[in-house]
Amino acid sequence: HPDALAASMWAAYGDSAAGFRRRGVPCREVAAMAAHLPAGAPVQVAANPQAAWSQTDWLLADLVDATRETTWTIRSMLSKRRPPRPSPYPRPQAAAAERWLTPTEGFDTPAEFMAWRAARLHH
Repeated sequence: HPDALAASMWAAYGDSAAGFRRRGVPCREVAAMAAHLPAGAPVQVAANPQAAWSQTDWLLADLVDATRETTWTIRSMLSKRRPPRPSPYPRPQAAAAERWLTPTEGFDTPAEFMAWRAARLHH
């Protein structure tokens, strides 16, 4: 997700990974910056849509579901015909599991990065 990574780096740090490299920031540090972007960064959401939601969002969705279930239970007990069971509040879908760069896998040279990238593209 190169576009999402670029957007995330610009939003969080005000520059691109290439810009940091041009200013002499080591590859390892740029990789660490990318790996530790704030929660909900576009690259995290692109890799895992569930990252778009905060813990509060998840708890609120659970609360909506619990309220709907309670209402349905009471209505079921009080009516002659059972009403349709409520559907769960929509949640983000889980993305396919994919392994991303971790801070311990930083690169000291562009050649190391290119070798890592080539190995990832051939899997």
